[in-house]
Amino acid sequence: MSLFLKGLLFFAGTALCTFVIQGLLFRFASTLGIREAHSTEIRWNRTSKPALGGIAMFISLISAVFIFLVTHPNENIFSNWKFVLFFLGMCLAFLMGLSDDAYNTKPLLKLSSQIVCGVCVSLSGTLLPLTSVEWVDFLITTLWVVGIMNSINMLDNMDGISASITLSALLFLMLFCFIFSGFSLTIYALLVIALMGSLVSFLFYNFPPSRIFMGDSGSQLIGYCLSFFVLHFLWNKGAQGFVFPRHILFYITLSILAVPFIDTFTVVFNRIRRGISPAKGGKDHTTHALFNNGLSERRVWISFFGISVVMGAIGMIIGLLFNSTQSDLALLPFVLFYVFFYRLFQNTQKLMH
Repeated sequence: MSLFLKGLLFFAGTALCTFVIQGLLFRFASTLGIREAHSTEIRWNRTSKPALGGIAMFISLISAVFIFLVTHPNENIFSNWKFVLFFLGMCLAFLMGLSDDAYNTKPLLKLSSQIVCGVCVSLSGTLLPLTSVEWVDFLITTLWVVGIMNSINMLDNMDGISASITLSALLFLMLFCFIFSGFSLTIYALLVIALMGSLVSFLFYNFPPSRIFMGDSGSQLIGYCLSFFVLHFLWNKGAQGFVFPRHILFYITLSILAVPFIDTFTVVFNRIRRGISPAKGGKDHTTHALFNNGLSERRVWISFFGISVVMGAIGMIIGLLFNSTQSDLALLPFVLFYVFFYRLFQNTQKLMH
């Protein structure tokens, strides 16, 4: 069976699995996972909806792991220390988010769990190699995981945003590896495909106007997986034969994750400037500002998804131009578009305040 067909079957299977599970949960759980049922101070939506998307995503990913074990009997992935640590971190991210959905846990407990997730990634040897000092890279990697998990969680403030932005990032990550390196269907590649299929299916229920939310169980899960996959495939040569200078990888990473980076930095910077804790929820995100300035929720979704696609394409252009010319002039479109979108987000926030 060809690699393409195997990947397509994994994608379709997890999409169908997520769709069925979400449908069952949505039908039979009228109150399970409902967040902030009597408060609209933090949640954007005025109506209470079940936060069940993360549960369906997690079950689908676990099913993908089980299918891999059945179809690859000679590959005992649970004897691989790197995969075991990744898997434990994935489970912890989901359970921590599920606990927050159910009990609205304390921020310190949530942060501690995220740090443990980051330590799992660092201990697995999947490091962000920005220095030649291992313990420094260990710390940077842990902070990276915590930052991405919180960034995706902060993006989950309006229907369809977080899921579609993560889907875009994963799509460009896979395209980049496919174009610039040898590509094989390892357990990690299949999990990326499975997560993409799960997100597509989830968007059927979460596209504005949504019927369900992903909840923290979903945002923490996909944030953790996204942080790991970027490190594994871009920075740790998870795809064979992948060679780019470190600064080019840095710009490509910023391009693929442009929306989470720019939006999170803008919100956190503005909150600190106003003397508000960045950890406190609120309706002061860029998505809210766009809505308050006349865009419908669907147009806000289109705008954010469009920016994510444009910046992902810029990352591809950087790779293509640098690969052919070896010139840092390939970074020019990245710099111009990054500055443009950052100023756009900042100006939008100023209009709201």
